[in-house]
Amino acid sequence: TGDAYLGEDLPGGILEKQWWKAPNGNMQGMTALPGGVMSGFYGNTLALSVPFVPSAYPEENQYTFNQDIVAIGIIGNTVVVTTEGYPSVLTGDDPSAMVQSELELFQSCVSKRGVVSIFNGVVYPSPDGMVYVPSVGVPTVITADYLKKKDWDLFNPTSIIGDVYDDR
Repeated sequence: TGDAYLGEDLPGGILEKQWWKAPNGNMQGMTALPGGVMSGFYGNTLALSVPFVPSAYPEENQYTFNQDIVAIGIIGNTVVVTTEGYPSVLTGDDPSAMVQSELELFQSCVSKRGVVSIFNGVVYPSPDGMVYVPSVGVPTVITADYLKKKDWDLFNPTSIIGDVYDDR
């Protein structure tokens, strides 16, 4: 009687592995990566799950950034981390051994709902225009040749919602 009829513990439960911690209660922006890994963030910390165990976020799978995270986008096995300052990327196949690098483009993300993963990169709205972070190459403000800052501001970039339609 009692606990015997409740079934087995979920993977990542305290009885199974002490080092598999549940996600932080403030986690947001949950996104799936290849290889059965889930990602989410809180404050300036990005947390990756144990592969195929979406309830387990050990400390060795957590990465901190200089600024608070606004949103994340995915390009293959790369996580594009948009922040309130410099964007960063996290690349790798093992969630406990990702390579973290800050991009040399000071363009914060101004709309968490504006970040969108496209076929070969991530696009997000910044104070100066739409930023494109390609899978290969240099990130850039792709609207710079078409819109001046004062014209871009008329679009109210903090209200932009990104989406993909017809591979665009």
